[in-house]
Order: sequence, then structure tokens, then C-alpha cells
Amino acid sequence: MRVREVADAGTARQLRWEWLLAEIEPVSDYGRQYLTARKPFAPGQGEAAHKSARRFCKVASLLGEERIDAMRAMLRNLPDVTPVLARAAMRDGLSDLQLFELLRFCDAVLDLAKSSDSAFQIPTEAAGCIAELLRSGHTEKHSFFLDDAFSDRLVHARAELRAAQETFDVAHGRLAGRLAQALGRAEITGPEFIVMRTEVSGALPPGLRAVREAPTYFLCELELDEPALRALARRDEAFAALAQAEHEVRASLSSRIAEYVAKLEHSIQLVGEIDGTLAVARFTLRHECVVPEYVSGAELAATGARFVPLQVELQQHNRTYTAIDFQLSGTTVITGPNMGGKSAALQTAGFIALCAAMGIPVPATSARVCLFTQIVWLGSGAPDDSGGLLSSYASEVVRLQQSLGELALPALFLIDEPARTTTPIEGSALLVALIDHLNARGVCAFVATHLSGVTQKVLAKHYAVRGLRRHAQVSAASDLEAALRAVGDAMDYTIEEVGTDAPPRSDALYLAQALGLESTLIERARSILGGEVAPHAKRS
Repeated sequence: MRVREVADAGTARQLRWEWLLAEIEPVSDYGRQYLTARKPFAPGQGEAAHKSARRFCKVASLLGEERIDAMRAMLRNLPDVTPVLARAAMRDGLSDLQLFELLRFCDAVLDLAKSSDSAFQIPTEAAGCIAELLRSGHTEKHSFFLDDAFSDRLVHARAELRAAQETFDVAHGRLAGRLAQALGRAEITGPEFIVMRTEVSGALPPGLRAVREAPTYFLCELELDEPALRALARRDEAFAALAQAEHEVRASLSSRIAEYVAKLEHSIQLVGEIDGTLAVARFTLRHECVVPEYVSGAELAATGARFVPLQVELQQHNRTYTAIDFQLSGTTVITGPNMGGKSAALQTAGFIALCAAMGIPVPATSARVCLFTQIVWLGSGAPDDSGGLLSSYASEVVRLQQSLGELALPALFLIDEPARTTTPIEGSALLVALIDHLNARGVCAFVATHLSGVTQKVLAKHYAVRGLRRHAQVSAASDLEAALRAVGDAMDYTIEEVGTDAPPRSDALYLAQALGLESTLIERARSILGGEVAPHAKRS
């Protein structure tokens, strides 16, 4: 999937695009080619995007995960028959391996048609004809052989070769027996054999030819007499006749296969589409995705929305995940405590927008989305393209300016803790100016910030993370994993719309305590916040 057309590499990384690609990866090269060729739907293509997402959901509903996995097993390890069909189209004779691969492919098409019911409309005429044509050549050892059933001439040529081989074997055996007796051996085996010089006195017996001599032995072979030479010539002629018969059969098979090349090439495209569709349908089922409503205005809304990569990771650590509801249009600001899920809220929105852009069902209970021309991640976590030459603040400003200069509407800006590394006063002023600028240009933006006073100065919806529950008792845990679990249990990650004058919550000291920071530091900070500034300790 060509994500670069809607999100740059840094944004794709923040939204865990590589994770999604791994999650919906097809099992065959055909499917991988199908998904690789897909590109984002552009603004104005909402109907097509909706049709695509609806198709994935329909397949998921019709088949279920067990049948999807069974069909994917059929597609796994399918051979690439594209070069086989190209050769058949030119009427070139196909090898046993190529015929076997083509038979495997056709059998897979037929099996898929039986398994898919009404989920896919799979034409089977070409695959059925080719499978029937080649079936007699399928061996129990999972290979292919030009069976006698392919041609009466093959039957005759093979019978002639067997007879010629038997005649030669008799003539050869007669010579070998006579010379074995002369050498005092029970038998002579193999085309070449060793005769020790101690076995003969003087010259070798008639009928033996020395291929190579050594001080202690001769490497010999039988010297064929006239009857044996005639038998050998007959065998060679029979072998050549059989090769010609097999060549003609292969040419005939290739010619008949060539009649179905166009339909089989269509089957290749269809197999790729089926594989890619099954992969996305499996994702849809596993993560309870839905078909979003596509709208023309620059907005993004969802209920029960989930950032699936994070959800899966938390589940692997036996930690709970909280789905969120949001409605974005114009600029929306989200505030809340550290570790409260503000960045995850931005990622959730971006992940849903990205899935929707690709025509993939989205992980939510319901969703209403716009097909954005651009999805851009700014602020914390954005890439530093300067190679480390710029400070984090300077790099952030450069990326922001570049994104504004390349702005193409409708656009979704996900801005995480902007101006966090400069002074709070100037950072707040810059953020207010940025929000006003984004509103004026019609950008849909979701902005996470700790800076105070911003929401009172701008025209923006204000969401807040609920944060630590009032009754929660958070104390230092024995290790980091336990601390994170305790924080997760104590934190309410729900986001809700609040008034513009609602102050941002921090809970920073409680979190520092839970993460094991020395208690004297925590108490000192609390005393400072309470106005009870203890005198500095005297230096010794």
C-alpha cells in the first residue's frame, strides 16, 4: 500500500504503519503484489472507499476467521506460474516442474472456489480444464510425469525402449559373464571396474578395454561385440524416439494450455485480490473493525476508537485498554496528565484516518471520516531530518514550516506537545498563533499540550483526559513493570469534552511517586507547590 501519497515516513512511523502492514500481510506473492499496488483514496472518492471497506467487512462476515485461515493455508506457498504462462503462450514445451506448478495453481483455484461460497465469484472453467488435462501426470510423490495416458505414441515408444534395453542387457550380460569367468570372479558390475594386475598374466583378456592404467591395476570397461553394439544402437534409437514423443506431447500440452492463458492470467489477478482481501478481512474480525461513513467535510469522528498496535501490546502485558470517543473539526486541543494517553489519542485518530484512506475497516464502534489529502504528525516524536544538527525545537519549527508550505487541503495535522522545549510563555503564545493559523486555513487539527492558558485564547474544542481516579492509591512499585501496571489501573484514560477554561491536569508528582522517585524529592516538590518552601540545607 502506497502510504507515502497521504503520509510521510515520519507520520507513518508514529501511526505504526509498518505494524499494520505486517498485520494485513497476505500469504502469497500474488496477494502481496495486490496490496502493494493499492493506493490511498483521494478526496471525492468516498463512495469507492466505502465500497472497499464494505467489501472487506462482507467477506469477514461471510467466512469467519476459521474459514479465512483455511483459505489462507491453501494460498500459502503457491508457485509463481506467471513465467510458465508466458512460455505456454509462445507454445514452448513446458518441463515437468512447470506443468506440476501449473497443476498446483489450478487445483488451488478450484479449492478456493469450493471454500469461498458467495464471498468471491471465482471462474473455474480455465483452471478446471487445465487440471483435468494434467491430472493423470500427478504422481503420489507430489511431482509430475508424462503419463502414458497423454499419448498412444508414448506407450509405443516406451515399450520399444524397454524391449531395446532388455536386448542390450542380455548382450551385455553375456559379455560380462564370460569375462567374469575369465577373471575368476562371480560377476562384473558397473560400466567401469578395477582389474588388479595380479589377476591377469600379461595382456588383458579379449573383450576388456583399459580406460586407465596404474602400476597395480587397470580401470577397465567391456568391449562390446557386434551383437551388443547392434543392441546398443537400437536402444539409442528407441531413447531418441521416446524423447521425440515426449517433446511432441509437451508441445501439444503447451498448445492446449495456451488457449487458456488469458483466463489463467485473470485467475492470477483474482488470487492476489482474494489473498489480500482475506488478510484485511482477518484483521477486521480480529480487531472488531467497522465500515466508516465517508464525508466530504474536513472532519474526523469516532466512538469506541482504538489504536490497535497499542491495544495489542497492552493485552500482551495483561493490561487494560480504554477506547475513546472524539469528534474533530477545525482545531481540537487535548490536555491531561503525563502518561494519560494524549499521544495515544492523536495516534488513534491518525490510525483511523489512515485505515479509512486505504479503504480498510477502522477499529471503532462507529466512525465518520474525511478522505484527507495529507495526514501529518508534528511535535513530539516527529522525525529530525537535520541529522542532529538542529535542536529539538529548531527541528520542530523547520518541519512545521515545511508542512505548512506543502499544505494541501483537506489535511489532518496531529500535533503532539508543540513548543514543549522552549519557555512556557513563548511556547503558549506560539501555539495560540499556530491554532489561529490552522483555523484560518481550514486544517483539521488535533493538538495535545500541557501548556496552560491556550484553550482560553483560541477557538477550539477542548478535550481532557480524566487522569488518575480520585480514590486511586498510587505508591511506589517494586519494579517498572509493576509500576506501569499500577499506573494503568489507577488512570482513567477516557477523554471528554470540557470547557475552554478547564485547567490542564498534570498528576506529575503522583506519577513520579508511582515510578519510584525518591520520596524526599516528592515531598519537597509538594511543599514548593503548596507555598511552603523549605530553606536550603546549609553546606558543610
